Amino acid sequence: FAAGALSGALQTAAWHPLDLLKTRMQVQDARVGRFPVYTSLIDAVRTIARSERWIGFFHGVVPNVLGSALAWGLQMPLYSHLK
Repeated sequence: FAAGALSGALQTAAWHPLDLLKTRMQVQDARVGRFPVYTSLIDAVRTIARSERWIGFFHGVVPNVLGSALAWGLQMPLYSHLK
């Protein structure tokens, strides 16, 4: 359980900033009648770093890490047991 939980948590924490950028770029496209907040990926990185500091890239990381750690922590032993 511990190995799966740790690997899931580390993977999620490492990729969370990229997932945040992807989500923000997608959400801005859904807003009807408004100008885009970010014009490119580089602009998104600069805007978030300037307005929210570098901690802005990790907003919402705790629930994601906890969920991923639990999921991977359960998946690895269950897979071994059920195969």
